[in-house]
Amino acid sequence: MTITSEISLRAVEPTDLDMLYRWENTEAMWSTTNNREPRSRYALRRYISQCNGDFFSRGELQLIIELQGQAVGYVELFNLEISNRRAEVGVLIAPEFQHQGIASTVLSVWSHEAQKLYNLHQLTAMVPSGHIASVKTFQKAGYRSVAVLPQWLCYRGEWSDVEVFSLMSEA
Repeated sequence: MTITSEISLRAVEPTDLDMLYRWENTEAMWSTTNNREPRSRYALRRYISQCNGDFFSRGELQLIIELQGQAVGYVELFNLEISNRRAEVGVLIAPEFQHQGIASTVLSVWSHEAQKLYNLHQLTAMVPSGHIASVKTFQKAGYRSVAVLPQWLCYRGEWSDVEVFSLMSEA
């Protein structure tokens, strides 16, 4: 799927294993996710082999973000609730490609496309309140803050609030 002339989305491929392994095991990125331990190549290989399923049967979808043909991150839908027509969204950009507006550009386009494609009424994202870059990313992509969950995440013994962002479909 084309996002801009330079940014596109594609399915996860077996050749993405080493890259996903590196990203998922970058401990500095764990503070914004629920990841708290390293992921094995074996677990990631199994995950990749299951990525070819249907979003509705799996309840999750991960797409690789490419910048001029080079993989720079991924965007994902997860925690699908079919009866309530909602899912959570997350985005990861490799450290060397952060702060270039890639995440907000992808979220701006992909979120609306995903809502249409999968008939989703609402997308939500849970962002640690202190992670200013992520907060700004979701705001720039059109998401609005709807709640703050106090002391929702614990990372290395430190509690942080989580800001809940929401994007409602226009239909």
